[in-house]
Formats: sequence, C-alpha cells, structure tokens
Amino acid sequence: TSFFNNPDGLCALNFLEDALVDIQQAELNLQRTWTTAVDLIVSLPT
Repeated sequence: TSFFNNPDGLCALNFLEDALVDIQQAELNLQRTWTTAVDLIVSLPT
C-alpha cells in the first residue's frame, strides 16, 4: 500500500498539518508582538 492509503501515513499527515498550523499561528503572534514593541519604541519621545 502507498503512504497515503496507509492509516499510519494519514495519521502522520494529519499530525504534521496540525503542527504546521500551530507553528504558523505562533509565528504570526510573535510577529505581531515584535511589531507592537517596535512601534512603542519608535513612538517614544526622545
């Protein structure tokens, strides 16, 4: 059987998909945090 017809293969694919979504979301959140921090620093009166 091929990887895609194998239940273990499909389980691994589902796991990878979920993990990638989580990683992507974490990166977006991190990016947003950095942007906010930079905006605060830039807008501080000198």
